Amino acid sequence: MDIVCRTLNDRRIEAFEVIIGYRFSDRRWIRQALTHSSFSKEASPDAAGVPVPDYERLEFLGDAVLELTTSRMLFDRYDWPEGSLTRERARIVCETSLAFIARKYGFGEFMLLGNGEEKTGGRDRSSILCDLVESIIGAVFQDGGYEAARDLIERIIFAHIEELPDQKAGDPKTMLQEYVQARKKPAPTYRVIREEGPPHDRTFTVELLMDGEPVAAASGKSKKKAEQEAAQLVLERINK
Repeated sequence: MDIVCRTLNDRRIEAFEVIIGYRFSDRRWIRQALTHSSFSKEASPDAAGVPVPDYERLEFLGDAVLELTTSRMLFDRYDWPEGSLTRERARIVCETSLAFIARKYGFGEFMLLGNGEEKTGGRDRSSILCDLVESIIGAVFQDGGYEAARDLIERIIFAHIEELPDQKAGDPKTMLQEYVQARKKPAPTYRVIREEGPPHDRTFTVELLMDGEPVAAASGKSKKKAEQEAAQLVLERINK
């Protein structure tokens, strides 16, 4: 397959459907899931002036579906205490693990990227590959519902659970989660408050909230990295 993918014709989509073991009823979902925002910004809008939709909304949805499904699968399979379940979930849904899955299946070969992102190595950038896996999950959820998305997660992620990289010691988000859980407090939440820079060199600023109140903000080249930085700031304050 030509590594630089500039179109998503039926032949390419059929090849992708074989890889993930799911056939779409409405292929608009998977076309959107495989379209990076850098491509969308460079592509010509349709006759009505509507731009090519990118994967960011599906990524948002897929992230939530993945976390819920992973939580339920771990809960059903393992009689572990809460802390162990939290650590294992963090290992499965983290950027490193999802990028590993994307590379294993060659998802990046099917992605539509803008020229700038292509030239700077975006096709193999872990943050983009992680987002891509989440957007694919979101697309399957939209097309086939929760059971189809759950089966996909079972097939492409849980089937390789022993191969996933170990969670790095001292992961700030996990440490903060365990800290608040031990004190029976609500889990921290994160929200993007700003996005800056060109599509191929985006910077995200994320706000961390505890008990619904913003307590820290940090920036990074991906949403997940910004979340880690914000969690680290809070941990440093706690330690002081």
